[in-house]
Amino acid sequence: MSLMLPEKYIEILNGLISKKKAILLDILTLTGAQSDAITEDGMDRLDGLIKEKQLKIDEIDKLDEGFEANCEKLKDSLGISRLDQLDAVKLGEDAVKGARQLKSQTAEILDVIRNISEMEKDNGLKSKRLLDHFGSEIKKINQGKKANNAYKSGPYNVPSYFLDKKK
Repeated sequence: MSLMLPEKYIEILNGLISKKKAILLDILTLTGAQSDAITEDGMDRLDGLIKEKQLKIDEIDKLDEGFEANCEKLKDSLGISRLDQLDAVKLGEDAVKGARQLKSQTAEILDVIRNISEMEKDNGLKSKRLLDHFGSEIKKINQGKKANNAYKSGPYNVPSYFLDKKK
């Protein structure tokens, strides 16, 4: 098995992290759309957004697998145990630029993930309030049914005892 030059691994990692960032931005957009859809009328739309978001998460999982594999190869080729040790290694000019880009994109991804996380918290609270609202509405409906049943007149087939019978 031949190892590639560190520059090539860094290039691959930058490509993967770039794709991940694009997908995370899509997830951020979908999370914002979920926030708008968390209403009584938007439940069908919300279900579709959740499914679409899960597909994006699955894409990220595949990218992460590729990133991890290439990251390990890069670390092996440079004899380091963590990516933050890239600064301590003598690299060519292209690899240094690539490493800086990798660091920069990682920071940007962390910001996007932080934004998604905050939106998810807000969406969770909004969903809880909506569920509480639905619960109270269902309780009112059930109380209304009980009241309606209590005031319903009984059967109309009550026998009449005072019938005038002529013989």
